[in-house]
Amino acid sequence: MFPTPTLTPAQKEPFQDILERVALPLMLFSAVFFVLLFVSWFGILPRFTSFAVSDERLSPVEMETYVSHMKAELMTQEDTRNRLILPTYDEAYETLKSAKRSEMSAFVLRKKLEEMGVAVAMKKDAVVITRISTDGSTVTLSGDVRNVDLRSMTVLASFVEAVEDLSFVSNMTRPSFTREQNADGTFHSPFTITFTLATT
Repeated sequence: MFPTPTLTPAQKEPFQDILERVALPLMLFSAVFFVLLFVSWFGILPRFTSFAVSDERLSPVEMETYVSHMKAELMTQEDTRNRLILPTYDEAYETLKSAKRSEMSAFVLRKKLEEMGVAVAMKKDAVVITRISTDGSTVTLSGDVRNVDLRSMTVLASFVEAVEDLSFVSNMTRPSFTREQNADGTFHSPFTITFTLATT
């Protein structure tokens, strides 16, 4: 008859023995893992995460700094370019524009004088302005009074007085009041008036 084997209860191994058995593999794993991380961080990753700029290789952190620096330099260069090629950034140009806007254009001036001539002569084609020239604030006005028969000098005198009374006219040089006869027997009075545009 065979003896029946009896089961002996398992004995717990001490925790210190377990640590001694896993210490060496854990240390080897940590050492290998550290070496792999070191090699990848300084040897492999820079090859795949660096950027070639101007024959230099920059890390992501260096690249971010480089991009920020280049953006700031670009804005500075664009501002310098705009100041050179766009006169709207120039204070002197703004001053000239303001002065130009404050001056009366030749078109507006001619229109006002022609309206004054119609009002004085009560006739549209009586006071004819043939030329207006400006030299700074000095205006030279040339023309002729016609189609009013013998009243040409009278109409011219009224026109000169009306122009002299305008708010933007100062220092007027009055014309010579003459009356000339045309070949057809009609009369006309040529004139040249010089005045200064008053500053407002």
